[in-house]
Amino acid sequence: MKILAIDTATSASSVALGDRDELAAMSVRVDRRGHGSFLVPAIDFCFTTAGWKPGEVDVIAVDIGPGLFTGIRSGISTAQAIAAAIGAPMVAVNSLTTLAIRAATGRRRIWPVVDIRRGQFATRPYLPVPGGVAPDGDAEIVTADGLHNLIESDAEDTLIVGDAQSLPAATIRGLHRVKIGRPRYPSADVLLEIAAIHAQKGQFVRPEDVRPLYMREPDARINWSDFREEGRMAGSGGMMTVAGPTAFRPMDLPDLATVVELERLIYPQPWSEGIFRDELSRDDRIYIVAESNGTLVGFAGLMLIDDDAHVTTLAVRPDARHQGLGTRLMLQLIDAGLRRGARHLTLEVRATNSSAQRLYEKFGMVAVGVRKHYYRDDDAVIMWATDVDHPDYAERIARIRQSLEVSS
Repeated sequence: MKILAIDTATSASSVALGDRDELAAMSVRVDRRGHGSFLVPAIDFCFTTAGWKPGEVDVIAVDIGPGLFTGIRSGISTAQAIAAAIGAPMVAVNSLTTLAIRAATGRRRIWPVVDIRRGQFATRPYLPVPGGVAPDGDAEIVTADGLHNLIESDAEDTLIVGDAQSLPAATIRGLHRVKIGRPRYPSADVLLEIAAIHAQKGQFVRPEDVRPLYMREPDARINWSDFREEGRMAGSGGMMTVAGPTAFRPMDLPDLATVVELERLIYPQPWSEGIFRDELSRDDRIYIVAESNGTLVGFAGLMLIDDDAHVTTLAVRPDARHQGLGTRLMLQLIDAGLRRGARHLTLEVRATNSSAQRLYEKFGMVAVGVRKHYYRDDDAVIMWATDVDHPDYAERIARIRQSLEVSS
């Protein structure tokens, strides 16, 4: 039983190949930035080292979180894409269990901790049992103070593993029956062991049924409308010609009435004005609008997580489409992301929206997986462009700009 295991839920990304639970090859990188750029070379390295071909893999195991939003998505998307391509079933394992299993070497109750950012930590107590661990309570999201209170009320000797170094020193201070131990990160070689047990029992999931375990809502909705849809703004008389130069500027609060009107016209589940207000208040967001002759004709948004830039929304007035505004908005987002240190670009697009996919492919974005039933009435194609800060990508952007100048 040959298994490929992928773990990118935390700052430590790892890939492993194993025959049942016997390790054949492994690659690890501790770097909270750039999970996406690590995976493909690491997988290639492991297959080369083991002398295997992807088609020989029987099972694919993946860490579904909790952990870092970008890392979880990268790992699951890659695992789903490979599983779908070779027809292999999957095993989904959460990072807290992975940490607890590796730590189960004594009698102490184990509290694995995963830093999920914003001062929050995911944790769950486990008890060592013959052959592994058993959950001894519910998984929770807590602050550092909340974790202190949980462990202080625990009458057992306790072992904290995982992201203990991310905790303030006061979290552990005064707790006399507590030790800090290893591992610090979940790891793909442990996933191999877990997957082998699941395989023996026939406990698999279909690739399309694998879902991330964020334990809180993602920071943003990524919901792309079909650019091919024809429509009109209320009161418009037909196709709007975008004459003269289009001005791009940061979205501001006075824009929200028009933005929400456009949002309601395009999206079946539109964002409210309150959501946009919240988005504009965040330091890790970039929102821009496009204006022509004083009229707001489009807007777009970007969410920055480490060095990954997630396109959160992009909208063009239905009566102003097919004039290059979508391309110009993408260029504006990429420029803004690069100025903030982005190295990779990602988004999700409706599987039936071939015209939008062609637009993103023009920007070097590649489909890496499909998320079934992501939308109420459609699947989502997950797309990535890596190393957008590289000179080769700058040349691609220059060609796109030149094509717009020629067509204008």
